[in-house]
Amino acid sequence: MLNRMLLTATLVLAPAAVLAGDDHKCTAPVQDCLNEMVSKMKKTGFIGVDLDDSKGPDHLVVTEVFAGTAAEQAGIKTGDILVGLDGITFAKENWEKMAKIKVPGKKVTCTIKREGKKIELPITLTPMPADLMAKYIGDHMMSHAKLPEDAQAKK
Repeated sequence: MLNRMLLTATLVLAPAAVLAGDDHKCTAPVQDCLNEMVSKMKKTGFIGVDLDDSKGPDHLVVTEVFAGTAAEQAGIKTGDILVGLDGITFAKENWEKMAKIKVPGKKVTCTIKREGKKIELPITLTPMPADLMAKYIGDHMMSHAKLPEDAQAKK
């Protein structure tokens, strides 16, 4: 779930923009984590989709296309598989290369797979809308919460 949220927040498509993963809580100090998330999200281009990465970082299935976003304008649909940007395949080993091209305002070619066929779509990356950024940051910050049930689970 958290990896999916990170991918969405940064699809932007930034490589793990924050410090947590699916199976553990973020261990960074809260303020450091918040500062890192906001800094990276503001500098990273946003496409406008939510993703399922449960089959790995090289199989990103679009689960939602946000209304009014570049993804919607480009024709990306629920069920599409994101393959790459500007010829760089979405894969863990390419995150660094991907980070260099994903800036708001940049025009890129987004390669998707739909019904077994590869399709290339021109798209202009945008800044992430503030309401979505707040949602993703808020969801992540919950991993920092120290709730009574967390203490009970450790016993």
